[in-house]
Amino acid sequence: MNSKFLSPAVTAFLILLLVMLYPEKIMTQKKNPMSLAGLRRAAPSQVAMQGRFRVTLTGFTVNKATTESVLSTDGAGDEVYAMVNFAELWSSNNIFGALQRRQSLVYGDISGHRAQVAVTGIPLNHPAQPWVVRAGSASPSGGLVSGDSFPVPGEDATIRSEGQLPNANTNTRLIPMILWEGELRQGGPHPNSVVIIPTIWENDNVQDVLNVWSRQADAFLRRFAANSSRFIMGTARRPLVEQVDTVLSTVPQRNDFDRPIGMDGGAFNPLSATPDPATFIPAVMLLTFNSAQEAASSTSNSSMHGRGVVEIRYRDGQSYGPGDYTIFLLVEHLPDH
Repeated sequence: MNSKFLSPAVTAFLILLLVMLYPEKIMTQKKNPMSLAGLRRAAPSQVAMQGRFRVTLTGFTVNKATTESVLSTDGAGDEVYAMVNFAELWSSNNIFGALQRRQSLVYGDISGHRAQVAVTGIPLNHPAQPWVVRAGSASPSGGLVSGDSFPVPGEDATIRSEGQLPNANTNTRLIPMILWEGELRQGGPHPNSVVIIPTIWENDNVQDVLNVWSRQADAFLRRFAANSSRFIMGTARRPLVEQVDTVLSTVPQRNDFDRPIGMDGGAFNPLSATPDPATFIPAVMLLTFNSAQEAASSTSNSSMHGRGVVEIRYRDGQSYGPGDYTIFLLVEHLPDH
């Protein structure tokens, strides 16, 4: 009578054959006999994705012009320039590469005061500043007043160059101006983001506060980077643009100086032993792969509902007059090469 059971030798041979034919499946089942159920319960990991994005300053509008000083020698109306400070951040809470800053050309009256301006018998000469772009309607040579915008559709830029030849750097400082362009990655070995601080400045040819801003903005970017991984890894979210942190705080040393539109706090007060500092809270944009993709396709970040357009408004505080400007950014998801 034949046995209904396989002999030990045949059983061992069949097991060996299965191991040789399906080693991965056999070993997986030994390590985790409930592997299928375990996969069903496991949390999905972040999918690795990447894309190239660009942020461009496309223009600005003067909702209300600033108050011009009686000593102003820089021409009719406002003269302004755009500024951006930015840094690429890695998920290790570190900054990748160097902190970056870009500054546009000056926009306004391309003539300035051709003659001397005398105040109490002291002549003030306006130095010839190259690379000023005509903008605004305060005079035939420009100057920004309330209601003006730049660029004006259909008008070519007129630039005062003071005899200097344009170069590649000059052209990159023209509005529309690329503020940042690069790759953003989600998941994978090197997820990243970029933090961007776009501002617009009144030009008075005195850079005391601009130099302070450069130091304090860099310090802010370093502090921001030290706690940024939660946004890059997706464990926390924040609005596309926030305007909550005081980044600039300084005591003005004179009445007229280059300053950001939106400055608040104390003005120049030579009679005070302890003057209040001037302060500035800029708009801070954080772009991860997800937020950049959403911004590039959204129509809800601007009053005109333009796709990818982000409006940022800056209003001066009481001590600095009625200045009120809106800048327009365009976030684009660039096609793959």
